[in-house]
Parts: sequence; C-alpha cells; structure tokens
Amino acid sequence: MIIDKIPEFDDNQLLNLYRNAIRYLDHAEKRKEAGEILEAISSECQKI
Repeated sequence: MIIDKIPEFDDNQLLNLYRNAIRYLDHAEKRKEAGEILEAISSECQKI
C-alpha cells in the first residue's frame, strides 16, 4: 500500500500525494483511504 512507501518519498512526492488525498476526500468510496493517507503524511512530517 502507498502508506508503507511514504517514508521513502521526497518532498515533491509527499506534496503530490497530499494534494491527491485532499481531492479524494470528496469521493465517498475513497474517503477512508484518503484520511489514512493524510494521517500518515502528518505523522511523517512530525518526524522531521
């Protein structure tokens, strides 16, 4: 799953993933996954 790869992403990849996750919040079928991705990104950013 993409969440497992987040620690390997550079800043640009994280930004693109963040933008996509925000867009997916509007889609009911992808809302849960988008929330999980946003949480994982937030967690990764706190490590910095």
